[in-house]
Amino acid sequence: IALALAADTLIFAWLFVRLPRRPVRYRTVLRGALLAAVLLAIYARGAMLGALARDRDLTAAVAARDRPRLLTLAGPTYQEFRARHGITHWNYWEPEEPGGAGAALRNLVRLGTPAMHGDLAERVTLARVAREKALVTGIELGSTGFVLRALAPVRDGGRVVGYAELGREVGTFLSGMKARTGDDFGLVLDKRSIDARRWASARAARGERNDWNDRDDLLLVRDTTRGGALADPVLPDALPDGGTALGLSSDGGRTFVRGAFPIHDVAGRKVAAVWVFRDVTELVAEARRVRRDALAALGAFAVLVAAIVGAVFEVLVIRGRAADRAD
Repeated sequence: IALALAADTLIFAWLFVRLPRRPVRYRTVLRGALLAAVLLAIYARGAMLGALARDRDLTAAVAARDRPRLLTLAGPTYQEFRARHGITHWNYWEPEEPGGAGAALRNLVRLGTPAMHGDLAERVTLARVAREKALVTGIELGSTGFVLRALAPVRDGGRVVGYAELGREVGTFLSGMKARTGDDFGLVLDKRSIDARRWASARAARGERNDWNDRDDLLLVRDTTRGGALADPVLPDALPDGGTALGLSSDGGRTFVRGAFPIHDVAGRKVAAVWVFRDVTELVAEARRVRRDALAALGAFAVLVAAIVGAVFEVLVIRGRAADRAD
Protein backbone atom coordinates (compact mmCIF):
# COMPACT_ATOMS: atom_id res chain seq x y z
CA ILE A 1 0.00 0.00 0.00
CA ALA A 2 2.84 2.39 0.88
CA LEU A 3 4.57 1.67 -2.44
CA ALA A 4 1.33 2.23 -4.36
CA LEU A 5 0.72 5.55 -2.66
CA ALA A 6 4.33 6.62 -3.31
CA ALA A 7 4.10 5.77 -7.01
CA ASP A 8 0.78 7.58 -7.32
CA THR A 9 2.22 10.66 -5.63
CA LEU A 10 5.32 10.71 -7.82
CA ILE A 11 3.37 10.40 -11.08
CA PHE A 12 0.96 13.22 -10.30
CA ALA A 13 3.65 15.40 -8.76
CA TRP A 14 5.35 15.26 -12.17
CA LEU A 15 2.10 16.02 -13.96
CA PHE A 16 0.76 18.83 -11.78
CA VAL A 17 3.99 20.53 -10.71
CA ARG A 18 6.49 20.19 -13.53
CA LEU A 19 4.12 20.33 -16.49
CA PRO A 20 2.20 23.54 -15.67
CA ARG A 21 5.43 25.55 -15.63
CA ARG A 22 6.03 24.98 -19.34
CA PRO A 23 3.81 27.83 -20.61
CA VAL A 24 5.84 30.33 -18.55
CA ARG A 25 8.72 29.67 -20.96
CA TYR A 26 6.72 31.45 -23.66
CA ARG A 27 7.63 34.69 -21.91
CA THR A 28 11.17 34.17 -23.19
CA VAL A 29 9.87 33.08 -26.60
CA LEU A 30 7.66 36.16 -26.98
CA ARG A 31 10.42 38.43 -25.72
CA GLY A 32 12.66 36.94 -28.39
CA ALA A 33 10.01 37.54 -31.04
CA LEU A 34 9.57 41.14 -29.94
CA LEU A 35 13.31 41.67 -29.78
CA ALA A 36 13.63 40.30 -33.31
CA ALA A 37 10.88 42.67 -34.38
CA VAL A 38 12.68 45.59 -32.74
CA LEU A 39 15.89 44.71 -34.53
CA LEU A 40 13.93 44.34 -37.75
CA ALA A 41 12.44 47.77 -37.19
CA ILE A 42 15.87 49.24 -36.56
CA TYR A 43 17.57 47.64 -39.54
CA ALA A 44 15.11 46.44 -42.22
CA ARG A 45 12.07 48.48 -41.16
CA GLY A 46 14.37 51.17 -39.81
CA ALA A 47 15.78 51.58 -43.28
CA MET A 48 12.22 51.61 -44.60
CA LEU A 49 11.21 54.23 -42.03
CA GLY A 50 14.29 56.28 -42.91
CA ALA A 51 13.44 56.07 -46.59
CA LEU A 52 9.89 57.22 -45.85
CA ALA A 53 11.21 60.07 -43.72
CA ARG A 54 13.45 61.15 -46.63
CA ASP A 55 10.82 60.78 -49.36
CA ARG A 56 10.54 64.22 -50.94
CA ASP A 57 6.83 64.09 -51.70
CA LEU A 58 5.96 62.78 -48.24
CA THR A 59 8.31 65.28 -46.62
CA ALA A 60 6.70 68.16 -48.53
CA ALA A 61 3.23 66.99 -47.46
CA VAL A 62 4.34 66.71 -43.82
CA ALA A 63 5.94 70.16 -43.92
CA ALA A 64 2.76 71.62 -45.40
CA ARG A 65 0.64 69.58 -42.95
CA ASP A 66 -1.35 68.45 -45.96
CA ARG A 67 -3.31 65.53 -44.55
CA PRO A 68 -5.29 64.64 -47.72
CA ARG A 69 -2.04 64.59 -49.71
CA LEU A 70 -0.44 62.24 -47.17
CA LEU A 71 -3.41 59.88 -47.35
CA THR A 72 -3.19 59.85 -51.14
CA LEU A 73 0.57 59.30 -51.25
CA ALA A 74 0.96 56.83 -48.37
CA GLY A 75 -2.39 54.99 -48.44
CA PRO A 76 -1.51 52.32 -51.03
CA THR A 77 1.93 51.77 -49.52
CA TYR A 78 0.39 51.36 -46.06
CA GLN A 79 -1.92 48.64 -47.34
CA GLU A 80 1.07 46.86 -48.87
CA PHE A 81 3.07 47.15 -45.64
CA ARG A 82 0.13 45.81 -43.68
CA ALA A 83 -0.32 42.80 -45.95
CA ARG A 84 3.36 41.95 -46.39
CA HIS A 85 4.96 43.00 -43.10
CA GLY A 86 2.12 43.11 -40.55
CA ILE A 87 2.45 46.87 -40.08
CA THR A 88 -0.69 48.05 -38.27
CA HIS A 89 0.30 51.67 -37.51
CA TRP A 90 1.71 54.34 -39.79
CA ASN A 91 1.36 57.78 -38.27
CA TYR A 92 2.72 61.27 -38.80
CA TRP A 93 3.10 63.81 -36.00
CA GLU A 94 3.50 67.55 -36.14
CA PRO A 95 6.70 69.00 -34.65
CA GLU A 96 6.61 70.36 -31.13
CA GLU A 97 5.69 73.98 -30.64
CA PRO A 98 8.64 76.44 -30.53
CA GLY A 99 9.97 76.48 -27.00
CA GLY A 100 7.91 73.43 -26.09
CA ALA A 101 9.37 70.45 -24.27
CA GLY A 102 7.84 67.94 -26.67
CA ALA A 103 5.92 66.17 -23.90
CA ALA A 104 2.87 66.06 -26.19
CA LEU A 105 2.71 66.01 -29.97
CA ARG A 106 -0.27 66.65 -32.21
CA ASN A 107 -1.25 63.93 -34.64
CA LEU A 108 -1.23 64.86 -38.32
CA VAL A 109 -2.54 61.60 -39.75
CA ARG A 110 -3.03 57.94 -38.84
CA LEU A 111 -3.09 55.79 -41.96
CA GLY A 112 -4.76 52.92 -40.09
CA THR A 113 -7.54 55.08 -38.62
CA PRO A 114 -7.80 58.17 -40.86
CA ALA A 115 -10.82 59.52 -38.97
CA MET A 116 -8.65 60.01 -35.86
CA HIS A 117 -6.38 63.02 -36.25
CA GLY A 118 -5.59 66.40 -34.73
CA ASP A 119 -5.42 65.13 -31.14
CA LEU A 120 -2.57 65.72 -28.71
CA ALA A 121 -0.86 62.57 -27.44
CA GLU A 122 1.56 62.19 -24.55
CA ARG A 123 3.72 59.08 -24.83
CA VAL A 124 7.23 58.21 -23.80
CA THR A 125 8.32 57.37 -27.35
CA LEU A 126 6.91 60.66 -28.68
CA ALA A 127 8.75 62.62 -26.00
CA ARG A 128 11.96 60.74 -26.74
CA VAL A 129 11.90 61.22 -30.51
CA ALA A 130 11.14 64.93 -30.03
CA ARG A 131 14.01 65.24 -27.57
CA GLU A 132 16.61 63.05 -29.27
CA LYS A 133 15.74 63.75 -32.91
CA ALA A 134 16.80 60.19 -33.76
CA LEU A 135 15.28 56.73 -34.29
CA VAL A 136 13.36 55.54 -31.22
CA THR A 137 11.79 52.10 -30.64
CA GLY A 138 9.75 50.56 -27.85
CA ILE A 139 6.58 48.72 -26.81
CA GLU A 140 3.94 51.21 -25.77
CA LEU A 141 0.25 51.51 -25.04
CA GLY A 142 -1.58 54.12 -27.08
CA SER A 143 -5.15 55.15 -27.80
CA THR A 144 -5.41 52.55 -30.59
CA GLY A 145 -3.65 49.56 -29.01
CA PHE A 146 -0.55 47.99 -27.49
CA VAL A 147 2.07 48.48 -30.17
CA LEU A 148 5.72 47.87 -30.94
CA ARG A 149 6.72 51.27 -32.32
CA ALA A 150 9.56 52.81 -34.33
CA LEU A 151 9.69 56.61 -34.73
CA ALA A 152 12.04 58.91 -36.66
CA PRO A 153 12.18 62.63 -37.41
CA VAL A 154 11.20 63.91 -40.86
CA ARG A 155 13.70 66.55 -42.03
CA ASP A 156 13.44 69.13 -44.78
CA GLY A 157 16.82 70.71 -45.45
CA GLY A 158 18.05 69.88 -41.97
CA ARG A 159 14.91 71.27 -40.29
CA VAL A 160 12.63 68.82 -38.45
CA VAL A 161 9.15 69.26 -39.91
CA GLY A 162 7.48 66.32 -38.19
CA TYR A 163 7.87 62.72 -37.08
CA ALA A 164 7.06 59.45 -38.82
CA GLU A 165 5.95 56.36 -36.92
CA LEU A 166 5.59 52.71 -37.92
CA GLY A 167 4.18 50.11 -35.56
CA ARG A 168 2.83 46.62 -35.19
CA GLU A 169 0.30 45.52 -32.60
CA VAL A 170 1.80 43.06 -30.12
CA GLY A 171 -1.27 40.84 -30.38
CA THR A 172 -0.46 40.02 -34.00
CA PHE A 173 2.61 38.11 -32.83
CA LEU A 174 0.37 35.68 -30.93
CA SER A 175 -1.39 34.46 -34.06
CA GLY A 176 1.99 33.58 -35.56
CA MET A 177 3.03 31.78 -32.37
CA LYS A 178 -0.20 29.75 -32.41
CA ALA A 179 0.47 28.76 -36.02
CA ARG A 180 3.97 27.57 -35.09
CA THR A 181 3.22 25.86 -31.76
CA GLY A 182 -0.44 24.82 -31.88
CA ASP A 183 -0.97 26.42 -28.46
CA ASP A 184 -3.50 29.16 -27.71
CA PHE A 185 -2.80 32.65 -26.42
CA GLY A 186 -4.65 35.65 -25.07
CA LEU A 187 -3.56 39.27 -24.60
CA VAL A 188 -5.25 41.53 -22.04
CA LEU A 189 -4.63 45.22 -21.28
CA ASP A 190 -5.04 47.09 -18.00
CA LYS A 191 -7.89 49.58 -18.54
CA ARG A 192 -6.42 51.96 -15.96
CA SER A 193 -3.75 52.91 -18.51
CA ILE A 194 -6.22 53.64 -21.35
CA ASP A 195 -8.60 56.51 -22.03
CA ALA A 196 -12.11 55.13 -22.51
CA ARG A 197 -13.19 57.74 -25.08
CA ARG A 198 -10.09 57.30 -27.22
CA TRP A 199 -10.47 53.53 -27.10
CA ALA A 200 -14.08 53.83 -28.24
CA SER A 201 -13.09 56.23 -31.03
CA ALA A 202 -10.35 53.89 -32.25
CA ARG A 203 -12.74 50.92 -32.32
CA ALA A 204 -15.34 52.95 -34.18
CA ALA A 205 -12.76 54.17 -36.70
CA ARG A 206 -11.90 50.54 -37.50
CA GLY A 207 -15.55 49.52 -37.66
CA GLU A 208 -15.25 47.36 -34.54
CA ARG A 209 -17.59 46.99 -31.57
CA ASN A 210 -16.72 49.00 -28.47
CA ASP A 211 -15.82 46.28 -25.94
CA TRP A 212 -14.88 48.65 -23.11
CA ASN A 213 -17.62 47.38 -20.77
CA ASP A 214 -17.05 43.67 -21.37
CA ARG A 215 -14.80 43.41 -18.29
CA ASP A 216 -14.38 45.58 -15.22
CA ASP A 217 -10.62 46.10 -15.24
CA LEU A 218 -9.28 44.53 -18.44
CA LEU A 219 -9.58 44.68 -22.20
CA LEU A 220 -9.22 41.49 -24.20
CA VAL A 221 -7.46 42.51 -27.40
CA ARG A 222 -6.46 39.10 -28.72
CA ASP A 223 -7.83 35.61 -28.02
CA THR A 224 -6.87 32.64 -30.17
CA THR A 225 -9.02 30.26 -28.07
CA ARG A 226 -12.25 31.44 -29.76
CA GLY A 227 -13.72 32.54 -26.43
CA GLY A 228 -14.37 30.99 -23.04
CA ALA A 229 -10.86 30.27 -21.78
CA LEU A 230 -10.15 33.86 -20.73
CA ALA A 231 -13.21 34.28 -18.56
CA ASP A 232 -11.40 35.50 -15.43
CA PRO A 233 -7.86 36.74 -16.15
CA VAL A 234 -6.03 38.72 -13.44
CA LEU A 235 -4.55 42.19 -13.67
CA PRO A 236 -1.05 42.33 -15.20
CA ASP A 237 0.50 44.02 -12.15
CA ALA A 238 -0.67 41.09 -10.00
CA LEU A 239 1.57 38.71 -11.95
CA PRO A 240 5.24 38.17 -10.99
CA ASP A 241 7.82 39.43 -13.47
CA GLY A 242 8.86 35.90 -14.39
CA GLY A 243 5.30 34.75 -15.01
CA THR A 244 3.36 32.08 -13.16
CA ALA A 245 1.85 28.65 -13.75
CA LEU A 246 -1.91 28.44 -13.22
CA GLY A 247 -2.47 24.69 -13.19
CA LEU A 248 -4.92 22.65 -15.23
CA SER A 249 -8.40 23.45 -16.52
CA SER A 250 -10.99 21.54 -18.52
CA ASP A 251 -13.18 22.74 -21.36
CA GLY A 252 -15.34 20.66 -23.67
CA GLY A 253 -13.76 17.38 -22.60
CA ARG A 254 -10.23 18.67 -23.21
CA THR A 255 -7.61 19.40 -20.54
CA PHE A 256 -5.38 22.48 -20.71
CA VAL A 257 -2.37 23.61 -18.75
CA ARG A 258 -2.32 27.39 -18.22
CA GLY A 259 0.27 30.04 -17.56
CA ALA A 260 0.55 33.83 -17.73
CA PHE A 261 3.21 36.53 -17.72
CA PRO A 262 3.16 40.33 -17.75
CA ILE A 263 4.51 42.60 -20.50
CA HIS A 264 6.20 45.87 -19.57
CA ASP A 265 5.88 48.97 -21.68
CA VAL A 266 8.74 51.31 -22.58
CA ALA A 267 8.28 53.06 -19.21
CA GLY A 268 8.64 49.79 -17.28
CA ARG A 269 4.98 49.48 -16.26
CA LYS A 270 3.06 46.20 -16.32
CA VAL A 271 0.25 47.21 -18.66
CA ALA A 272 -0.48 43.91 -20.42
CA ALA A 273 -0.41 40.18 -19.86
CA VAL A 274 -0.13 37.17 -22.14
CA TRP A 275 -2.02 33.99 -21.24
CA VAL A 276 -0.88 30.63 -22.58
CA PHE A 277 -3.03 27.52 -23.02
CA ARG A 278 -1.57 24.15 -24.01
CA ASP A 279 -3.79 21.18 -24.76
CA VAL A 280 -2.46 18.29 -22.67
CA THR A 281 -5.45 15.97 -22.95
CA GLU A 282 -3.42 13.10 -24.41
CA LEU A 283 -0.60 13.64 -21.93
CA VAL A 284 -2.98 13.56 -18.97
CA ALA A 285 -4.61 10.41 -20.36
CA GLU A 286 -1.17 8.81 -20.74
CA ALA A 287 -0.25 9.78 -17.18
CA ARG A 288 -3.46 8.23 -15.90
CA ARG A 289 -2.80 5.09 -17.91
CA VAL A 290 0.70 4.87 -16.42
CA ARG A 291 -0.84 5.42 -13.02
CA ARG A 292 -3.33 2.57 -13.52
CA ASP A 293 -0.62 0.25 -14.82
CA ALA A 294 1.68 1.15 -11.93
CA LEU A 295 -1.06 0.60 -9.39
CA ALA A 296 -2.02 -2.70 -11.04
CA ALA A 297 1.60 -3.84 -11.03
CA LEU A 298 2.05 -2.79 -7.42
CA GLY A 299 -1.21 -4.50 -6.55
CA ALA A 300 -0.07 -7.74 -8.21
CA PHE A 301 3.28 -7.40 -6.45
CA ALA A 302 1.51 -6.85 -3.13
CA VAL A 303 -0.63 -9.98 -3.70
CA LEU A 304 2.48 -11.99 -4.56
CA VAL A 305 4.30 -10.72 -1.47
CA ALA A 306 1.25 -11.49 0.65
CA ALA A 307 1.09 -15.01 -0.78
CA ILE A 308 4.79 -15.56 -0.11
CA VAL A 309 4.50 -14.17 3.41
CA GLY A 310 1.43 -16.31 4.00
CA ALA A 311 3.21 -19.42 2.73
CA VAL A 312 6.28 -18.74 4.86
CA PHE A 313 4.07 -18.07 7.85
CA GLU A 314 2.18 -21.31 7.25
CA VAL A 315 5.44 -23.27 6.97
CA LEU A 316 6.68 -21.73 10.20
CA VAL A 317 3.41 -22.57 11.95
CA ILE A 318 3.52 -26.18 10.72
CA ARG A 319 7.11 -26.54 11.84
CA GLY A 320 6.26 -25.03 15.18
CA ARG A 321 3.44 -27.46 15.74
CA ALA A 322 5.65 -30.37 14.67
CA ALA A 323 8.27 -29.28 17.18
CA ASP A 324 5.66 -29.04 19.90
CA ARG A 325 4.47 -32.59 19.22
CA ALA A 326 8.02 -33.85 19.23
CA ASP A 327 8.50 -32.35 22.67
